[in-house]
Amino acid sequence: MFERVAILGTGLMGGSLAAALGARLPAVHRVGYGLEPDLSQARARGLFDETADTVADAVRGRIWSCWPHRFRSIAR
Repeated sequence: MFERVAILGTGLMGGSLAAALGARLPAVHRVGYGLEPDLSQARARGLFDETADTVADAVRGRIWSCWPHRFRSIAR
């Protein structure tokens, strides 16, 4: 299995994925990267074990990409 997951996008999809991972795989360390206000809301709900300021800081493990449409230009 894996020990750490970076979730890029902390809104509805990323937050839901983080919650599901926490419920089903509590030993997996969940790192979130996203935009405000989604990031603050995810922190307040305790969805992530850690949040990152940059994608590079977040991505040191497996990646689940949950970016909204407005991020599409970044992903290219």
